[in-house]
Amino acid sequence: MEENPEWSNALYEEAAALDESSQALFDVAEKADSDAEDFDILTVILALSLFFLGVAGLSRQRPVMIGLSTVGTVIVAYSVIRCLVLGDPAGVF
Repeated sequence: MEENPEWSNALYEEAAALDESSQALFDVAEKADSDAEDFDILTVILALSLFFLGVAGLSRQRPVMIGLSTVGTVIVAYSVIRCLVLGDPAGVF
């Protein structure tokens, strides 16, 4: 095609257009995958906070209970803030 710029192939042009649209869709999918990874990490962090709060509820030593409750509460607060920052990509709320 470089040798003769006036020559065109309809199938080549259609393939180029489809390639461009597929790249745009791929970029959207990569963003959605990145959001999903952020929410997966958030789920693990919330599970960690529930673990700390659960162990705090079973502990009989007051300093351990207070320490684990504090750590668990701070992690829950971080998770809530992180969830608000991530937003609602699925449009659920």
